[in-house]
Amino acid sequence: SKRINPQKMMFYGALGMTLFTIPFFFLIHHGSLLFFIFAEFIMVLLIGLFFAPTAAIMTQLFPYTIRYRGVALGNCLGLAISGTSPYISAVLI
Repeated sequence: SKRINPQKMMFYGALGMTLFTIPFFFLIHHGSLLFFIFAEFIMVLLIGLFFAPTAAIMTQLFPYTIRYRGVALGNCLGLAISGTSPYISAVLI
């Protein structure tokens, strides 16, 4: 995290996923296996670019005295909130 800023990595990963979402859908629905594999490969790279620096960012958010509690609480709350997404999707359909 000294050479590459983790916040910039996450920003570029999120920006890439945002900008290329519609082109990825067109590539996936094109019907060619090569286009499908290419779209999935690029999406995996962008997701990795977004999620790789999360550990470095989480350790920078909290002072060392409460770091474990802060990271654990944030992780558990995020999982609790996002864990209801499949249920909400099923209800909406």
